[in-house]
Amino acid sequence: MKLSEIDLLIREGQSRKAQALLRENLTGKTGVSQIPRAQRKELAALARRSGWAEGGLLLLNSIVRPSAKSAAQQASGEEKCEYGACLVQLGLREEGRKLLHDLPSQIAERYLFEAHSYFSEWNYEAALPLLKNYVQHKSLSAYQKLIGEVNLVATLSSLGEAKEATALNEKLRAQCEKENYNLLRGNLFEIQAQVEIQKNRLAKAEIYLENSEKLLREHATVDRIFILKWRALLKIRQDGAKASHKKEMQNVIDAARSKGQWETWRDCEYQLAALTKNTKKLEQLYFGTPHAAFRKRIEEETRFRAKKDSYRWTLLKGSKKSLTLDPMNSSLKPGQVPQRLLASLASDFYQPFTVAMLFAKLFPGSYYNPLSSPSVIHQAVKRLREWLTENMIPMTIRETNGVYRLEASEPLELILHQEGLSENP
Repeated sequence: MKLSEIDLLIREGQSRKAQALLRENLTGKTGVSQIPRAQRKELAALARRSGWAEGGLLLLNSIVRPSAKSAAQQASGEEKCEYGACLVQLGLREEGRKLLHDLPSQIAERYLFEAHSYFSEWNYEAALPLLKNYVQHKSLSAYQKLIGEVNLVATLSSLGEAKEATALNEKLRAQCEKENYNLLRGNLFEIQAQVEIQKNRLAKAEIYLENSEKLLREHATVDRIFILKWRALLKIRQDGAKASHKKEMQNVIDAARSKGQWETWRDCEYQLAALTKNTKKLEQLYFGTPHAAFRKRIEEETRFRAKKDSYRWTLLKGSKKSLTLDPMNSSLKPGQVPQRLLASLASDFYQPFTVAMLFAKLFPGSYYNPLSSPSVIHQAVKRLREWLTENMIPMTIRETNGVYRLEASEPLELILHQEGLSENP
């Protein structure tokens, strides 16, 4: 297995092929234990970049989290940094942040990966100083700095810092054009379109989206979904919420869901609800989002305030009366794993949960072990499924492609309490 070949596959956008090669080599006869330590950090980075962060943990777990009986050498800062990056990608954000935050400042990537841990929580305020530390780091190559600055301009745009974001965006677009980095340049045009939409400069936004689409047309990336999203929103801002425009937005939502772009789905629902002043949908978003920063955004941008302390989440509508279930007040023992698992699964209406994400919610403060922790979650899921069956509750925990979500087979409502809203670990 040549690492340079796998790196090239990832750079060419063939991440699935790269991941398949890594899985074949790391889970086959040779196995992780036979990989020399000198290669593990680089292999872990390739696994993460291919979308298989679990493979990165498998490679580095015995080094970064050695057992008490192990006589292994102490993990290097670079090994810990890569392990932290893999944790963040898996949704184990708190554990990843703690590991990254404690690393020495000379390891530049600790700032970038810690910033990434806040992106999926919509917490751009926390990410901003980390990105500024990263792009100012003297150890970066020119390309690393460019990637960091693209992340920075996206963060500034999301925070509404239009003047600073626009100035940096113009500088970066010129650099990308000179270096022929068309994919990054396309991303920058899309980010600037967001700024123009925020400022209600819709004609300018349309031009930026056209430029972005031209550059991204040849690239099969998720970035094109963003262009379709902003195009649909632009039409609604220009012409109002016509049925055809709302249908176009629904097509974007369907595409985002099919590709597992859960936060794009959430944001599309929010943008449409905010533009149409749909308070019912805003309430659903508020109670169905575990991210405090996103709920704060709803309140600040729309002046929405929850009028009730609880919300009824309809999992399935029907002609007959719905069964009602309160995860916080049921025959499940409060504080026990099955009860906390049900409450966790009900905490997000949009993003389903991976095994790692459920572990982080159920066992905060505990280290995730890629070998033993999944079986703990599988056992918890089994126990909750048994309770649902025994109590004849028409709900199941559906597992699809390694992610879990609640589904109902008959009309069912879950009661969620405002005091139970919490940040997703």
